[in-house]
Amino acid sequence: MLLCLLILIHRHMHALSIIPTRHANDRANERGITSDMVRDTVELCAMLHKQGLQFYVMLRKNIPREFDERYAKSLLGIVVMISSDDYIVTVYRSKKAWHKIKRRSKQLL
Repeated sequence: MLLCLLILIHRHMHALSIIPTRHANDRANERGITSDMVRDTVELCAMLHKQGLQFYVMLRKNIPREFDERYAKSLLGIVVMISSDDYIVTVYRSKKAWHKIKRRSKQLL
């Protein structure tokens, strides 16, 4: 398992415990997404609320210049989907994720 069982995220001076589901672990392993990548995505990116879920999308503007160029490239387009009860539902990569997520309906139909 590449994702650890518990990821502590420090946002706005609060520690947030996020637990990946088995599905999220499996998808991360399949897609070569590490727990560091997930942590950085959640810590550095703005959040979108859609369909009762929180979406964190790593955009080029969110990647600090201090990051290694190779690592920064691997972060680009990562999406972390988190449920309302703080479980990581899934992780994936998508070049146009921000646009696609913003276009989703507000609620599941």
